[in-house]
Amino acid sequence: MRRIFRLMAYLRRHWQLFFIGIVMMLLTTAFGGASLTMLYPILKRVSIESAAPVQIQYDSRPILFQISQAWNDSKTESSIFCKDFYIEKGKLLKEKFQGLWLRNDPYKELVFLCVTLIIFVFIKSLTFYFFTYIFGVLEELFCKEMRDELFARINTCSLVFFDKFRTGDLISRMVADIELLKRVVVENVAETVYNFGQIMMYLAIAFVINRKLTLFVLVLTPPFLFVLDFIARKLKKYTYKSQVEAAGMVNVLEESISSIKVIMAFVKHKFIQDKFAAETTKFFRARRKMVKYNYMNRPVSEYVSTTLGVIVIWFSGKLILDPKSNLDFVGFMVFFAALYSTFQPMRTLSRIYNDLQKGLGVSARYFEVYDYPPDIVSPPDGVKFTGLKSEIKLDNVSFSYDGGKEALHNINLTIKKGEVIALVGPSGGGKTTITNLIPRFYDPTEGAVLYDGIDLRKLDLNSLRGKIGIVTQETLLFHDTVFNNIAFGRPETAPEKVYAAAEAANAHEFIIKLTQGYDTFIGERGSRLSGGQKQRIAIARAILNDPEIIIFDEATSSLDSEAELLIQQAMDNIVKGRTVIVIAHRLSTIRNAHRILVVEKGRIVEEGVHEELMKKGGEYKYLHDLQYGG
Repeated sequence: MRRIFRLMAYLRRHWQLFFIGIVMMLLTTAFGGASLTMLYPILKRVSIESAAPVQIQYDSRPILFQISQAWNDSKTESSIFCKDFYIEKGKLLKEKFQGLWLRNDPYKELVFLCVTLIIFVFIKSLTFYFFTYIFGVLEELFCKEMRDELFARINTCSLVFFDKFRTGDLISRMVADIELLKRVVVENVAETVYNFGQIMMYLAIAFVINRKLTLFVLVLTPPFLFVLDFIARKLKKYTYKSQVEAAGMVNVLEESISSIKVIMAFVKHKFIQDKFAAETTKFFRARRKMVKYNYMNRPVSEYVSTTLGVIVIWFSGKLILDPKSNLDFVGFMVFFAALYSTFQPMRTLSRIYNDLQKGLGVSARYFEVYDYPPDIVSPPDGVKFTGLKSEIKLDNVSFSYDGGKEALHNINLTIKKGEVIALVGPSGGGKTTITNLIPRFYDPTEGAVLYDGIDLRKLDLNSLRGKIGIVTQETLLFHDTVFNNIAFGRPETAPEKVYAAAEAANAHEFIIKLTQGYDTFIGERGSRLSGGQKQRIAIARAILNDPEIIIFDEATSSLDSEAELLIQQAMDNIVKGRTVIVIAHRLSTIRNAHRILVVEKGRIVEEGVHEELMKKGGEYKYLHDLQYGG
């Protein structure tokens, strides 16, 4: 329940709108009860007149004037609002209004009562519209703010977070889970207040008509509620399970769509279909159980309410037939209408309870992500990074992704300002892990990364990453224009700066040949561009901010020779005066590096320039000979 109260905080932000909605809701309930009570005088007048018409001289004054006079005449001298005051007031009101109905033309009374009933129903309908509209707006605000805040949390998490949670799972929590929580928190709060108010109103009407009968119903009701509680608990269990299975299904769907070229190339349509079918089967089984108990709720509720109604009819008939009872047939009809009016609110409250059980499971999934402890955060008093003055140093650094096997072990590395460092070695050796520590995507398990002698964990993250440009092997572009991809997150950037960055990246020439130049949309993940074109746009994006430190993570490994040459020229254009770290499998691209480091099994096993490493005849020469057939 604590999680549900946490979710209620989103409603408290808009308490004024919530308060107006509650007022409209209470007015709806009040006029709904008033509409029902109008049936009693209408039926009573019709039954009396038809049974024994009375010929008297009727009062010709307007009925509203007579009601006002009857109200004034019922005033008592007592000014103390206590039990006796209300009893005396009630007796006088009853006497005055009984006299009012007896001295008026029955047809005139019937018209007045029917018009009054229509007015009450109109006001009830109007206030019902306003309160449902207000709470509908609150539902959408609830969804928007929850999604915004959850996305903000996700957006600031480190790579450790994304190693743990799958993309499809996060999308499911962001979309489907919040949609269900919207109903649980906002709609159900509104319906709980509304339906509980209706139950109280109609029970009060029933109590006024006959206390004994009302108390009998109240004593009879609780045992039936235990049956509904069993269904609600089952719903909670299988709703949570269905949400978990839905996340798995969405994840396979997302992976399949994003990897459709691989599926087509390897002719694995049947394999991926079977994989997706396995996930939908799991989802179906969980949903089948949830549907079983969800749809069991209504017939059970109807059976319970009908059984209760039949017992009430039996007991009411017994009272009507008893000459000592003050319950007549008209009173019973209004009483039964009031009692019947409580059945739907009770069923609704039962459904709300079921939804609450669902929400408890779904809210756990929401807060699992929302409360995920951030492991990479900028310190409150972080030192602003104004630029590299001397060196970057990895001091006895070790790192493990999962707390088990180490990806890096006792790395000691110093990178001087303006130096070009190349990292080479077999896949999985730890090259990318080293570059992930430089911008603090991860923190080392042991040791420290130092910028000019200052521990990286003491630096302000935004100021640090603003000085670092990164170009990866997997080019990550957005479904937007070429201009907006280069000026990512800075649409106000002057066009001249974007053009200059594109020229430095050898991209300007092909961009202006596109159908709409810099305003051309490049498709999802840059699908309308070649690999070399995408990579050059990524380089332009990296250098637009004029970074002091640039990381190239295998930027040319997946390109053809012509594209590689263009990328290499772009890299040569921008490395001057900057500190550069290059990861490369193609050794031809890093021969001119100031230092080449061979990384294998989480250790630096060799270090030097190309000629020195070739003479050593070690791992570097082995890699070189593999590529060039030595």
